[in-house]
Amino acid sequence: MNIPPQASNPLLKSSEILKDYDPRGAIPEFLDFLLETNKKINLVSRETSRVEVERLAADCLVPLALGMALEGRFIDIGSGGGFPAMVLLLVNPEISAVLYERTQKKARFLAEAVKRFKLRAEVIPGDFTSGIRQLDNDSFNFATLKLVTPDKNILFGLAGRLKSGAPLYYYGDYKRVVSRAPSDLFEINYRPYYLDNSEQLRTLTIFSRKS
Repeated sequence: MNIPPQASNPLLKSSEILKDYDPRGAIPEFLDFLLETNKKINLVSRETSRVEVERLAADCLVPLALGMALEGRFIDIGSGGGFPAMVLLLVNPEISAVLYERTQKKARFLAEAVKRFKLRAEVIPGDFTSGIRQLDNDSFNFATLKLVTPDKNILFGLAGRLKSGAPLYYYGDYKRVVSRAPSDLFEINYRPYYLDNSEQLRTLTIFSRKS
């Protein structure tokens, strides 16, 4: 697979994404809560600025900005400080999710955030690959991974939990993961884009579950 020429890659703006997809202003409230909690426990780097977490939140919404519909029930692996799962839930409270986070302090933060913002989500404190048996087979409309690299264990585990044709959205460079993907289970596509400047090419890699 070849990355298309730079001219064909969209330049997205964080401010426009947040304005378009968060008209109720739910994300700023969550970011306030995140940064306040971050003073006590390490959810993101202590050096991370408000502008940087806003850009991180906007990046979570790139599937929507690229025209993808996010509906139904999804699973997020390695939810950490809530990116992308909490952001997606906040802008679309009709969807529901299962969030996996192995770090106990982060899992408690996520559970508190789910309760505070009245979201339809379950937080499971633990590792996805060891706790996968708790999940129903063939029950998720999509999955997300942002700060976790999808290894074969994750991909094989998700293959049995995603509905036919359902995507896994990986916010990362496809070159790092394509060789690890079981080709008999997933069709792989990618969407390169820029965010706020044209200096760093980003990639949304999409693993679609085969029938």
